[in-house]
Amino acid sequence: MPLVYVGGLFEEGRETLIASLNKELPRMGLAVIDATIEIRDEEIAGGSPRNTTNQGRLGHGIQLEFAATARDALLASDTKQKRRRGIKDLQLLAACIHRALRRLTGRQGSITLPERNRDTCRLREG
Repeated sequence: MPLVYVGGLFEEGRETLIASLNKELPRMGLAVIDATIEIRDEEIAGGSPRNTTNQGRLGHGIQLEFAATARDALLASDTKQKRRRGIKDLQLLAACIHRALRRLTGRQGSITLPERNRDTCRLREG
């Protein structure tokens, strides 16, 4: 199964993002894992204070790394139908990330995304 790695030193942020992504990405055939536990590659895990993701005001951050197979799964576009599915999958991915960031910041945020169910990131088919 193609992997999406969540790394960085912000533990609560990693856990929140992983939980949000794991509600929907497995349906797309993607697995989401905590890179700080599963991966020994420092750049992917984002465990160093010198990593760009951890250089912000708080000194810790969150990063996403998509394995090549995960990128291919999200961006498959050899047919019109796959391009449409890919766009919906990318919108769903954005909605899941946005939802996790809203939980972490306690703010509504300013980006406009397609309408979605309050309990999951799933986009409503309109």
